[in-house]
Amino acid sequence: MSELKEVYRAKNPLQGGLVVAMLEQNQIASSMDGAILAAGGGELPLGWSTAPRVMVSSEDFEEARRVVSEWEAAGVARAAADDSAQAKVQAMWSCPNCAEEVEYEFEMCWNCQYNRTAC
Repeated sequence: MSELKEVYRAKNPLQGGLVVAMLEQNQIASSMDGAILAAGGGELPLGWSTAPRVMVSSEDFEEARRVVSEWEAAGVARAAADDSAQAKVQAMWSCPNCAEEVEYEFEMCWNCQYNRTAC
């Protein structure tokens, strides 16, 4: 029997289950170790040492690591896009007519009805 290697350490059992399902979709057998311990802690932060681990055989490790790395990279890109959109929403513009600060998402000043997009 092949040695099992940790390919991913999840924040919670739900995230670990997502990784297991994703690996299985890629024809890579995997299992989750430590999910019961994490669930037993409830919302208490038990720490990294008790986090659920996704395990694969040593023969499948390289391919599993590639799949997980692609998944993580897609999540980072998605988070960066979300952060960029959030930053734009939180940005303000100053009305040139009355100097009122207005949220970026609004095209018209709420104070004097100046339209910043009008030419």
